[in-house]
Amino acid sequence: MDLWMKHITLPYVESLTLLFGVLGFLVSLVLLTSLDLMKIISNFFNKQVDVDRKFKFLNTYVRADFLFSRYPLYSGIVLSAASLFVLYFLCFRLDLLVLIHKMRVPEKLQMFVTCLLHSMTLFTKLTAGVGLLSGVLLIFCPSFFKKIESKVDYWIMTEPLEEKLNEIHKDTDTICFLHSLLIGILGVISSMFLIILSISNLLHY
Repeated sequence: MDLWMKHITLPYVESLTLLFGVLGFLVSLVLLTSLDLMKIISNFFNKQVDVDRKFKFLNTYVRADFLFSRYPLYSGIVLSAASLFVLYFLCFRLDLLVLIHKMRVPEKLQMFVTCLLHSMTLFTKLTAGVGLLSGVLLIFCPSFFKKIESKVDYWIMTEPLEEKLNEIHKDTDTICFLHSLLIGILGVISSMFLIILSISNLLHY
């Protein structure tokens, strides 16, 4: 794992740092030399997107409980049987070591893949356990299941989210244009530091 981090992850991070440093240097240089060009670039990227229509489907009421309410016995049997099958397979039939071997996972990634598969298996077991409990309640206590359902059934308003997305913020552009010299110098110094640091680290790999 340490070898993988050293030879793959760290050079990738340093390359991204170098890229951001070069981009920051160019933007700061434009801010220092040509404020009009910077305003043109700013206006080009300041796009307004109408999200009212795109997020309208979020306010649609979708009812998914009519099958459980109308046929609680059959729904409970199907849900219980499916949950029991999943639990049986995960507990008695699934061998993660054999699965990892058949996947031909490289040795340096086996620990990561093993932890990931164990987490996914545990989450699936918990989900199947909840499904089994829900199925039993549907079979023997459908009225109690309806009480639980009524407590967790609530309406989520997405209008505040849409209002936040439709807000226009120009404070960043205003500050940059009012203090272009100071921000440009700070940007050049910071970008040069990132460029030198990333190049120095890349040369050591």
